[in-house]
Amino acid sequence: MKQVLCFLIVLVVSFGVVSAREAATGPWISWALTVNETYWQPCIATAKTPAVTPGQPTPSFSVGDCDFGTFNYTLTQRAGSNNVTLSTIFYSHVIEDASPPTCTNQCILFDKKRNDQDGSGSGGPVGFQCTSCTVMDSREGFHMTSYSFTVISWTDSQPII
Repeated sequence: MKQVLCFLIVLVVSFGVVSAREAATGPWISWALTVNETYWQPCIATAKTPAVTPGQPTPSFSVGDCDFGTFNYTLTQRAGSNNVTLSTIFYSHVIEDASPPTCTNQCILFDKKRNDQDGSGSGGPVGFQCTSCTVMDSREGFHMTSYSFTVISWTDSQPII
């Protein structure tokens, strides 16, 4: 038993413990998320989502004084294609009895950056162009809130914060 415990300690010390979020690989994408509640209460705000990889939800963040919640997305891309579909979801704290706002951004990726050391095509797209997406939610059927999702940054490595 002591040998197994010592072996595990050596492994943890040697390799370190990495959380699932730290171990996630790119792409790391950020969105501008705009919440417009002018139909209900006068509030319009935009926030940059934390950079996140597909399937890894963000920590909760605020969109001004209008809303807060977590954000997540999935990425779909056919092999050999530069067309990408990003399916986003914002878990708004104010939506309790309905599905959270979801949207789909369609993107085109341009050539990969060239790695200076080995000339490989790594480092993220040189450019990207994505559609914006806006959805509206009616709470209790008498006031509307709109959510707009716009991709603003895309990199293949974890951004330095």
